[in-house]
Amino acid sequence: MKLGELSENDRLYLHYTWLTSLRKTYACLPDQVYRETISAAIWTNLERSELAVHHAENGLIVGWAAVEEPDILHYVFVKSLYRQMGVAKNLLAQWHISCYTCYTEWWPPVAAKLVPGATYAPWKFRR
Repeated sequence: MKLGELSENDRLYLHYTWLTSLRKTYACLPDQVYRETISAAIWTNLERSELAVHHAENGLIVGWAAVEEPDILHYVFVKSLYRQMGVAKNLLAQWHISCYTCYTEWWPPVAAKLVPGATYAPWKFRR
């Protein structure tokens, strides 16, 4: 699925969850600089990516992944209530991820299970 196939609200939700959950990684940046630079980069990477989206029964998005073909994981997000339930694993099942571009404090133990052998490649995060 491409970004344009989602509703405006869903596109904004993907952007918002990525922007807010990644904030600690860029804690050294002032808020305005973070919002301007990282926000724009997130939009760029969302537009370049194939998206996998998991909806709950009520239609709300509970998890999503952005992967640039063929194997670059830009981001995967799962709402806290749905973690440890296989959502992220199912979202990424269609790809063979070799690297990931974004890193948060919770990612290392998850990456070891979810994308074993994948390497951190921040230079592939397009700005």
